Amino acid sequence: MVRLLVLMVVVVLAGLAGGCKYAGDFRFVPQPAMMEVPATVQGGGGNTGGPVVTAMASVVGVRNRDRRAGLPLCVEMRVRIDNNTAGMVVVDPHAMRLNNGLFMDFEPPIVDPPTGLTMTQGQSAAMAVYFPFPPGMNHNNTDLSSLQLRCELSVDARPVKLVFAFTRVLPVYYDDPYFYGWYPWYPRTGVFVRVRH
Repeated sequence: MVRLLVLMVVVVLAGLAGGCKYAGDFRFVPQPAMMEVPATVQGGGGNTGGPVVTAMASVVGVRNRDRRAGLPLCVEMRVRIDNNTAGMVVVDPHAMRLNNGLFMDFEPPIVDPPTGLTMTQGQSAAMAVYFPFPPGMNHNNTDLSSLQLRCELSVDARPVKLVFAFTRVLPVYYDDPYFYGWYPWYPRTGVFVRVRH
C-alpha cells in the first residue's frame, strides 16, 4: 500500500514538473490561412493564371514559458511558403508582426530558423514563429478573439505584403442544468409535482 502511494505521488509530481506545453484551449481558424501571390503582376489585375507563390500560416496556440527552449509566454505560429514560380522567393521573418483585434502589437518574433527562408524554383520551406506577449500582458488579460499576422515576401526582388486574419474558436460546453453525463447509470433530476385528488 505504501509503495502504491509513493508511486502515485511520484507520477503526480513528475506531471507537475513537466507542465503543459500550451496554455488553455486556444484554437484559431482558418487552419491554415492561405494566400496566393502571382509571380508577376500584369496590368495590375492580379493573378493571370500563371505560377504562384503559395503562403500558408497557422496559429498553433499560446505556448507557456519554456526555459529549456528559451521561449517566453508567446503565441506560436507556423508559416509555410511554396515557390511554384521560376524566380527566387525570400522571407524576412524579422519583418513579421502580430497584433490582436484591438491593435495591440506583440513583441518582435523569435524565429526558427532565425535566418529566414530563401527558396528557388519548386522549393518549399516552413518556419516556426513565436510572438512574445508585451511586458505585463498574458493570455488572461489580452483579447485573443482575433489575430492578424503581417509578413513580407520578396518575389523576384518585388516586395509583397501579406496579411493573415485568424479568429478564435471558443470551446462549446453542454450547459443543460439537468445534464449529468451520457452514462445510463447517472440519475436525471427534475422537479416532480404529485397532485392528490
